[in-house]
Amino acid sequence: MRFRDKHGRIVDGINNDGTLHLKDVDAPTPSTPFYHAVMEAKIPTDHHESDLYIPDTPASRELLEHYPEHKRNARRFQHTNKMMWLDIPFAYEPFWAKKVDELPAPALGEREIILTPKIKAKVLPPIPANSNPFHHDASNMGTRIARNVMVMHHTHDSQEAQYLIIVNDFQEAQYLIIVNTETGERVRIIFE
Repeated sequence: MRFRDKHGRIVDGINNDGTLHLKDVDAPTPSTPFYHAVMEAKIPTDHHESDLYIPDTPASRELLEHYPEHKRNARRFQHTNKMMWLDIPFAYEPFWAKKVDELPAPALGEREIILTPKIKAKVLPPIPANSNPFHHDASNMGTRIARNVMVMHHTHDSQEAQYLIIVNDFQEAQYLIIVNTETGERVRIIFE
């Protein structure tokens, strides 16, 4: 990781004594997120939920100079190893990445996509990957059409299910739900 310190010097890493290693070649100003800068500088870390813990060393303090908001919010505390560490609230990025993965599907499910004048599609919230679609949709029947694709429909008669794809004005042909059983992604095809 390279960045400029508050004096405009190029910092290229950390020396064994905890001071910053200065380089005399040009490098871009820090645009790296703080957590990534800490990892690239090989500063030891710990965390509790979203709070990032780093040792309170000259190198850590120097790095914080480039991130004023994190510097302003950092608090010193004595860690289990009796050293003083810095607690930087909300800076442990893996916590937030996991939270994003746990979020429901984006609001795409609220939007209909017009495929033809009489056929629309609607993205539905996904089900867990590699799970049985029937455990998440008890009101529809389904037909596996490929190793990882299930077509859900609201009838159980396999002959009528074939007509669902062809005849868009048949009473039961109101919609199909296509499920990728490997990823859990789902889309509803609506026939008008």
